[in-house]
Amino acid sequence: MKRFIYISLIIIMILSCKQKENKTIIPVNEKVENEETRIINEEKNEFVLDNLLQYNSEAELKKDFKGQVKRATGYYPEGMGEFTKTVLFPGTKNEVEFIWKDDSLHFNQLLEIKVFKDSTNWKTKDGITIGTDLRTLEKLNKKPFLFYGFEWDYGGMTSWDNGYLVNRNMAVSLALPETVDFADYEKLLGDSQFKSSSKIAQKVNPTVSELSLIKK
Repeated sequence: MKRFIYISLIIIMILSCKQKENKTIIPVNEKVENEETRIINEEKNEFVLDNLLQYNSEAELKKDFKGQVKRATGYYPEGMGEFTKTVLFPGTKNEVEFIWKDDSLHFNQLLEIKVFKDSTNWKTKDGITIGTDLRTLEKLNKKPFLFYGFEWDYGGMTSWDNGYLVNRNMAVSLALPETVDFADYEKLLGDSQFKSSSKIAQKVNPTVSELSLIKK
C-alpha cells in the first residue's frame, strides 16, 4: 500500500498520461565493456531511458543483461518504510533502478525506472539527463513549471503545470548547484512551490538530480 501511495504522489505531481514504447534495446553480443553492457538504440546508438520501459520483469532483465542485475533495498520518503528493487548496472554511472508492483515474489509489473548517477549516459528521448538545468527544462516544457523548495523529502520535485512535458510520464527532482550563494540558498528552502520563471530560480538555475519514468 505504501508503494502505491508513493507512486501516486509522483503521478499526481507530474499529471502525466500514458505513452506507448516502440523502440528496442539490443545488448551487443552480451559483451561487458568498462564493467557494463553497452545498450544500443537502433537509430542513434544512444542510451535512451524510455526504451527500458519495455521490460516488465526482473527475469527479462536477467535474460538480456547477464551478470549486470541485482536486488537492493529502497526506502520511501518520510519514513514510510522500505521495499525491494532491481538494479541494472549496479555500482556504475549507468545504474538504473526498477521498481515493481510485485516486489516480493515475482518481481514483475513495472511501475517506475529511475536514474540518479552523475555523468550517466542515460537520457530521455527528449534529451533530459542528470545535470540538465532548469532553463533547458523550461524550454522543453514550452512554458514555466513548478518545483518544491529544497531540504526536505520532496525537495526539488517538479510539476510541469500543463506544459509540453506533462504527457511524458516523467518525474524530475532538482538540486541546487554547489556554488549557490547562501543568501540565494535560503530563498529556495522548504515545503512551498516556486515557479521556474522566477528571478531567483533563473539566477540559481538548479539541475536535475533524479529522473524517473513511470509506466502506466
